[in-house]
Amino acid sequence: SSSPDKMVPHPGVTVSGLRGSMRQLSGLAESPLKRILGSSEGFRTGHHQSFAMKPGVDRSAPRKFRESVRKGEFKGQTSGSVPGFVQANFVALPREHAYEFLTFCLKNPAPCPLLAVTEPGSTAVEAVAAGADISRDIPRYVIHRDGKPREQLYDVAEYWNKDMVGFLLGCSFSWEDKLASVQLTPKNAQLGVNVSMYNTNIPNHQSGPFKGNMVVSMRPYKPEDIERVAKITEVSFAKF
Repeated sequence: SSSPDKMVPHPGVTVSGLRGSMRQLSGLAESPLKRILGSSEGFRTGHHQSFAMKPGVDRSAPRKFRESVRKGEFKGQTSGSVPGFVQANFVALPREHAYEFLTFCLKNPAPCPLLAVTEPGSTAVEAVAAGADISRDIPRYVIHRDGKPREQLYDVAEYWNKDMVGFLLGCSFSWEDKLASVQLTPKNAQLGVNVSMYNTNIPNHQSGPFKGNMVVSMRPYKPEDIERVAKITEVSFAKF
């Protein structure tokens, strides 16, 4: 919800050095993004029974975290919070636009991996976060009017009416602790800041009024570590 902090360049890394290192990347496996983009006209989603809440998991930590957000005790960005559990991005729309946005997510599963959808008017997402209230349990909300961000709030319960539909989308924060556990801690986590994000020239597949280019997050790594990072992040081990 807040603007991303800029990454601090690693000491001693120069542009010319990076160009030389790029030659080492040619032997890596083909990017999974190319495969996803090539097949994204088909409907695919992360909203699947294999991603449902697992039995026997102690979920007291995420519950306490959501309570602290609801009470106004936590208002920051959530990178590094409650490691080991899935984090999500959040979008809410009036019912009249919900179907086309749902279709947009299904057409674009890489940038918009769908985790949960609420019933119209409901703030509950019991399948992935029992007891959560998505109108109050997120540290900051950005209100858009006429397609533009107008204000930021810590609670949107007053805006939630019988026609609002909420969407939870997968977030790359979910596997930062897995990278840290094998000494591949992302730079933003080391610095305690939000991850860097960039607009790209990669077009998403349009659905109704929803369109635009893909926005990606970036975490810098040495060329020799990229294959390990790709394997760890291709499948999430986090829990709901």
